[in-house]
Order: sequence, then C-alpha cells, then structure tokens
Amino acid sequence: MRIGVLGNDDFVTGFKLAGVDREYLTNGEVTPVFEQALKDDEVGILIIHERDFDRLPVRLIKAVEKLHRPVVITISEGGGKSNLREMIKRCVGIDLWK
Repeated sequence: MRIGVLGNDDFVTGFKLAGVDREYLTNGEVTPVFEQALKDDEVGILIIHERDFDRLPVRLIKAVEKLHRPVVITISEGGGKSNLREMIKRCVGIDLWK
C-alpha cells in the first residue's frame, strides 16, 4: 500500500521530501486528477489540501465517503476536516473506540 498526495506543486513537494512517492499534480484541474488518483489500486491513503477537496463535486465527495480505500485525508493550515475515528473505522472495518 502506498501513500499518495494530490495538489499543486508547492503542496506536493513537501510530501515528496518526506518520502511520499505517488504524486498527482492538479495545475488548476482538481476533479479529473482526483478521479485518476482514486483508480490507482496501490494507493491506500490519499492526502489532499482541504481547499482542493472542497472544489470537488458533491457527488464525488459522497462517493469518497463510502470508499474503504483509499482513505482520503484533508489537510489545511488550521487542521484537517477529517475525523480520525471515522477514517480508521472505514479502513479497518470496526470501531476501535467501542
């Protein structure tokens, strides 16, 4: 399983330096690149900036919420929107806090 990062060049570069080897550069177009990243069977975790995630169509956001893989993690300057408990529950299949 690999970790992927999606975003503009500045956002992706920091993750590449940390060892993330799957990159998806948006260059303004988020939706087609995001759909391409979702099709990559090797990606188990996909990191995306919150502002790019918010630009996705609602139908795609709803579809991602139901996916088991990849787990999509949003990151922003003020902290992510993603609920860690829900992400783990989707990934593992059980609620570890119960």
